[in-house]
Amino acid sequence: MEAEVPPESTLLTQGKEITLSGTSGGELYFAMQVPAGQGELKITLTNAAKVDLYVRRGSRATTTRYDCKSATTASTEECLINAPQEGMWLITVRGTAAYSGVELRGSYSPFPDAPVTALTGGESVTGISLPAGGARFFSLEVPPHQARLAFELSGGTGEPVLFSSFGGKPTDISFGCRNTRRGNGTSCAFIEPRAGTWYVMIRAQSALSDVTLTGSYGATVDRTSTGLVSGRWSDALASSPLQDRYFTVEVPPNQVKFVLEVSGGTGEADVYLRRDGQPTPTDNHCIPTVTAPCVYDRPQGGTWHVLVRALTTFSNVRLRATLTDTVPLVPNAPAEPVSGIQSEIRYFRVEVPEGVNGLRFESPSHPDVYMMAAREVLPDYWYTSLCRDVDYCNFLRPQAGTWFVALSFNAAASSSVRVVFEDGEPLPLVDGVPASVAAAKGSLRYFKFEVPPGQSRLSFDVVGLRSSWLYVKSGTEPTTFDYDSRAYTQPTRQGVGLSFANPAAGTWYALVAADDDIDGAIRATASNLPALVDGTPEPPLSGAQNSERLYTLQVPPGMSDLLVTLTGGTGDTALLVKREGIPNSASNDCKSDNPESSIETCALVLPQAGTWYISVRGKQAYSGVVLNAQAVPAPGDAVQALENDVALANLSEPRYSYRLWKLEVPEGQARLEFNLSGGDGNADLLVQHATRPSATSFLCHSNGTTNTERCVFENPQAGTWFALVRGGSSFRSAWLTGRYSLGNEVVTLTNGIPFPNLALSGTAKRLFKVEVPAGQSGLRFHLRGSFQSASMFVKKDSPPAASDAPCASRGTSSLPLVCDKTAEAGTWYVQLQGGISGAVLTAHAAPFYLSEPAIPLTNAVPELNLSSSTERRFFVLQVPPGASRLQFTTRGQPASSTANLSLYVKRAGDPSSSPDCSSVNAGSEETCSISNPEPGQWFVLVRGTQYSNVDLLGLYE
Repeated sequence: MEAEVPPESTLLTQGKEITLSGTSGGELYFAMQVPAGQGELKITLTNAAKVDLYVRRGSRATTTRYDCKSATTASTEECLINAPQEGMWLITVRGTAAYSGVELRGSYSPFPDAPVTALTGGESVTGISLPAGGARFFSLEVPPHQARLAFELSGGTGEPVLFSSFGGKPTDISFGCRNTRRGNGTSCAFIEPRAGTWYVMIRAQSALSDVTLTGSYGATVDRTSTGLVSGRWSDALASSPLQDRYFTVEVPPNQVKFVLEVSGGTGEADVYLRRDGQPTPTDNHCIPTVTAPCVYDRPQGGTWHVLVRALTTFSNVRLRATLTDTVPLVPNAPAEPVSGIQSEIRYFRVEVPEGVNGLRFESPSHPDVYMMAAREVLPDYWYTSLCRDVDYCNFLRPQAGTWFVALSFNAAASSSVRVVFEDGEPLPLVDGVPASVAAAKGSLRYFKFEVPPGQSRLSFDVVGLRSSWLYVKSGTEPTTFDYDSRAYTQPTRQGVGLSFANPAAGTWYALVAADDDIDGAIRATASNLPALVDGTPEPPLSGAQNSERLYTLQVPPGMSDLLVTLTGGTGDTALLVKREGIPNSASNDCKSDNPESSIETCALVLPQAGTWYISVRGKQAYSGVVLNAQAVPAPGDAVQALENDVALANLSEPRYSYRLWKLEVPEGQARLEFNLSGGDGNADLLVQHATRPSATSFLCHSNGTTNTERCVFENPQAGTWFALVRGGSSFRSAWLTGRYSLGNEVVTLTNGIPFPNLALSGTAKRLFKVEVPAGQSGLRFHLRGSFQSASMFVKKDSPPAASDAPCASRGTSSLPLVCDKTAEAGTWYVQLQGGISGAVLTAHAAPFYLSEPAIPLTNAVPELNLSSSTERRFFVLQVPPGASRLQFTTRGQPASSTANLSLYVKRAGDPSSSPDCSSVNAGSEETCSISNPEPGQWFVLVRGTQYSNVDLLGLYE
């Protein structure tokens, strides 16, 4: 079927001329239908000095897209196309100047009936020479029942193309085989060829000289395979296109690598590789070359087959198959050193016999090396690994067989690997009595417990253990992959429990697997009175409304304090404590019954020795509540110590919380003060000397309606002072400072780092100093807090005198005091006096500072409750050298999708212009992150008009 003539194109008639005329730059379009089997297509323009010719099959020819172009200034333009494909050919004539009288003619002609030279099987025709584009034909009579037929070109010079076909001469577009020269020659080979006349055409892509053609056939082919030995080169191989060579490689399971290499030689041959079956040129897994071997990581086990097929007669070719096995490990031997490059995986194996109690693989923690382990197969990250991403792998009662461990290197590094076999019998547990569990990271500890008949509940609890697994199974020992139930203690928690209703009578087993060094206890309880481990939190408790859970604690003689607490969780609980008897609402030594809360505290002074009973009751359903009880021989035992004049940051607790600190005060101090400020919410402060404070025993109780609380003592007694912070409501991000002084100290400020939680009253003064280096463009002292007739005095080289005028002062205000000075190098002093509370002092000497004062930020301490009372607010954070990451975030409390603000960050410059980072999401949640930040001042701009109760956090690591 003829193709449709394109629009605007004139159809040419075979051999007929048409006369053309046109303008400069104008184009005329023509088309010509070419039938199949033509030897050439010729398009000719005469009188054509002012036109160019473009020809293309199937689509319009242009000046840039064509199959043939003739664009000269000669009088004739011609396109000659050999063996044109059947179809519509499109012609474009383009004028280079105005023209007329140009003749266009198109014609095509079939292939000429070229002579054919007969070949004799196995004999060569030599000295074949052809001009570029020329062709020569040959034939060969092939008898029946032949196994292989091959036509081979070799020797000479030039670029021949070899065509072959059966029953008729091949053409450039119709053939059974077509190959070009590669190296020294090429061939066309056929398996089980048909009997009859086979034809060959040699086409010269460039001029040929002294080329040799050989046609041969054979009735038999040797398909015997030779086995290759790992790591050894084969004997030298020689063959022709009539005979393939076959080899096999036996690959055992779990090999690390398989490499097949090919050496040089003379002649041309292809090598093909395939697993579980003979390869062919079109069905293979890999084709190795001299420069590119076949490489398989973790190859499948089995028989791999190799085919060597000659393109030309070849000799002296060799093959080598190399298998890399895993490295054997000796159990309980010293660690094996291991080094690796980036992306490398090193594999090892160990034979595990029957009866091994525990199997552990160990490798020291390294940020660029992770370990994987598996049984009977090489481990990989996603599919076969039984453990990964750890520095040890533990298996209890491992199945006998071959176990593999791998170290994967994300970067070049040195590490080690070790395998340990563990033995030992399970340790028996006594009902309700904790048993010690102390073990190194990666260790396994095994226990058993006899459950009497008729029990309604059985529980296993681990307490004081972080980063460890608990596995439990009835009747037989559990493993890390075979258990009735399991639980994990997070690094931030100290315990976890498993509970079973109506447990089967008999022996139950528990396994503790340590992900870190551990030192705690395990307890199995079938009764209702489990014993607590003194000072160790219980796993989180849950209970229904009106439920009760009972515990006991053994308090030895001579204890000064007993503290029992419920913390965390949700719901509503009550806590009752009694010595030598189960407590109830009417009979107890302590009852804590905070309304609508799971936070409860019982603090008892001078508890008598004996058995104390503890009841946790659910006034409403509750969950996630942690019980802890601790008796101490001295009030200061197990109490966190404050460092003199060093503020604790980010204190955040719920309502009814109980947090206790101590401060050791030396002899001869003039003043002692405890200050609480910052954040939001309401926290109360109670202070006592020598004994723990309580609601009825204190020397100072500061309980305003905010977090700003203060207790001051003149000429304090030496010894231990206690500060108790209780949640009048929930509170967050508060500061706590304990400070004793002689009254004349000078505190050294660090440039750019806020000094928080300052308070003064009456005639008291605080003196600070800061060293200002040379080359700074500005020096700013910034004091924020609440003020009543407060003043700031600043002076270089010596403390301010009474006669010096203040640099900044405030009446009753919460606006900051800001004092700017010329940044002369040296020691600068700043003195504060007047009514000051909840204040933060910062000295900034820097190459740049904003004319509009920026609020100094403290690392990892949020700035709370920003609002849109002003359209924009500036902040500054001093980042030290060596920080790897800097991040600023804003977040609504709670997160608000209707708020609208933007965040801009810039180092040592105004962030409102060309910021280093900006975040302009819809809403209140914005983030700016900077990797490897330069040290110095980083300024922050929060801008918006529709936000409130937004927190800003600056954090560097």
